[in-house]
Amino acid sequence: MALDGIRTALPFHKTDGGRRGAGYTGSRAGDCVTRAVAIGTQQDYGIVYDTLSAGSRTQRLTKRSKRKVSARNGVNVKRKWFKDYMASFGWEYVSCCRNLYQVVHLCAEELGKNLPDNETLICMVTGGKGGHYTTLVNGVVHDSWNPSAPRETRYGTSKCRVYGYWQQRQSTS
Repeated sequence: MALDGIRTALPFHKTDGGRRGAGYTGSRAGDCVTRAVAIGTQQDYGIVYDTLSAGSRTQRLTKRSKRKVSARNGVNVKRKWFKDYMASFGWEYVSCCRNLYQVVHLCAEELGKNLPDNETLICMVTGGKGGHYTTLVNGVVHDSWNPSAPRETRYGTSKCRVYGYWQQRQSTS
């Protein structure tokens, strides 16, 4: 951790994950899951978008959910169909929330210690309206904005927490 308590932001590469190239427009899309999966799995954005949209349409409605017709306004990543989709690429989820007092932040000081630093990770972090998905490739944030950069809020400087991340399964050979 930095001496002054401020965590160092990770290097950042601005990308839309292929969204514009796939023909999608507009700047206020809630498509962070689609973008992160497309970047992390190196799949075409349009294919990932269509697959996640189809998965969203098949999920059972609850009292609080609305029928989703596309992945543009978010994807419920806790659903079995999403976990199966990620597993089909050979990815597994690793939780960072072991207990209330052990918090992992998206910052340079955590790389190599609590976050792997030499592979591709699709991370679920704080941000937006509660959760945000971003991709780390060898310690560099690949996203449309940098969630690891400290942001001033009315409560002080916010620190981006990592709830968990998807990583490639380790081969047992």
